[in-house]
Amino acid sequence: MKKLIGVFTSDKFLYQKIKLWAPTGCEVRLSEVGEISLWDIDTLGTPEISAITMSRHRGADLTLPLSIDEIENLITKDEKSSPPLKLDEGERAAILRAEKIKLTEIEYSLLSAIYKRMGGYASRDELLSEVWSGKADSGIINVYVHYLREKLEKYGEKIIVSSRKCGYKIDEKYIGGKALCSE
Repeated sequence: MKKLIGVFTSDKFLYQKIKLWAPTGCEVRLSEVGEISLWDIDTLGTPEISAITMSRHRGADLTLPLSIDEIENLITKDEKSSPPLKLDEGERAAILRAEKIKLTEIEYSLLSAIYKRMGGYASRDELLSEVWSGKADSGIINVYVHYLREKLEKYGEKIIVSSRKCGYKIDEKYIGGKALCSE
């Protein structure tokens, strides 16, 4: 579900700049009240106290009373407080931005083995040992990583990263971890 940013202004250039600047997952509409409402005090006068005000003074698009970083933090605070990708052990599912994605037993075990490294790589040998108890060949990993990518990356996001040298990892931006092996 997208966050709605309502922009109240008669300055079409300013509206277009905000629309281009808006973070992924946000919808910007002109003159609509949304979860975040931006009021242009140059064209609309003094807004209500609860609104965020903006202006284009001194070469900046958004200056009063909040900076662009402060507004972006306000808009994206829900996404930043928890990682976009989580695992639900009870239901054997992945939760990607509040969307529950059902996984098979093996898919969940594989994703869990990669996920628990918090952005670090899981080698093919480690995955074979943890998920298949060493009783399979490494080709099976390719098959199940493909299945996971079909389910998790259906909107074009690159979530599972592979490296011939290091193995597989979840991109850090989805779990907040740091890579432990450089390519």
